[in-house]
Amino acid sequence: MAILHSVQPFLLPTFLLIIISIHFFKSKRNLKNIPPCPPSLPIIGHLHLLPLPLHRALCRLSNRFGPVLLLRFGSHPVLVISSPSAVDECFTKNDITFANRPHLPHAKYISYNYTSLAVASYGPTLRSLRRIATVEIFSPARVRSLSNLFNEEIKLMIKELFKDGVDGNFMKVEMKTKFSELMFNTIMKIIAGKRYFGVNTDCVPEEGKRFRGMIEELFHELDAASPQDFLSFLRWFGFKGLQNRLMRLGKEMDQLFQELIEERRRERGKEERTVLDVLLSLQETDTENYSDELIKGMILVCFSSNFSPPPRLLCLVSDL
Repeated sequence: MAILHSVQPFLLPTFLLIIISIHFFKSKRNLKNIPPCPPSLPIIGHLHLLPLPLHRALCRLSNRFGPVLLLRFGSHPVLVISSPSAVDECFTKNDITFANRPHLPHAKYISYNYTSLAVASYGPTLRSLRRIATVEIFSPARVRSLSNLFNEEIKLMIKELFKDGVDGNFMKVEMKTKFSELMFNTIMKIIAGKRYFGVNTDCVPEEGKRFRGMIEELFHELDAASPQDFLSFLRWFGFKGLQNRLMRLGKEMDQLFQELIEERRRERGKEERTVLDVLLSLQETDTENYSDELIKGMILVCFSSNFSPPPRLLCLVSDL
């Protein structure tokens, strides 16, 4: 015990020295043909050069170091491109190089282990998901067939607003909530043929509030930049409990999506009116490639296209 007590003061400095050494040797790999790179600090890389708002900080760095710039967000190399010609070259001549997606830790628990369309790695799985989304869900014919749902929801919202102001009793209306409910109802109509808010709802108000609360909390957590995404050693210390919150939200999301699938499976008719109807019909003929997990991932994509913020980074590359 006496020996352990005498060694203890040296444990933390030794631990930090090991981390710095690993970072140093990793950063020295593949130094050929890399873009300009500002001096970086051990472990955190260039994070100290990026005060909010992020786009202005990146603009200042690009003006100083050039239109193609290599930064390190902790352990992740980040390529910053501010030249239209360079962007065109990245996504035409070198599109395969940049087709992969970084597996950021925060996305693992809500993307079915990186198998949903938004975060899947480039390969057969991603190509299959893209085909399903393009041909079966977001095709022009499918969008036209669902256009009447948009019209119905807009008409119902207008009727509710008119009813609130009947007999000349004008009143203030908080339109942000109205538009949020309109968007949520429209998405749910397209996915499962259900309304959660306003008149002619298909469920109790508490169910709708629970569903929307979960979705909004989920994308709020994803919107918040997490140091764990770039400083992986913070996960060892359970930094701010983010991992536990995302695990809880992932389980809750999976349960709600599974309930939607089971409910639609019981109520399905011959007419394919919703996204779930289409996917469940395909599942009947090809169970292996249209699993419940794939369907839940597609439901998540439908929500993320409407609720999630724009991506914080243009491009993350895993190796140069």
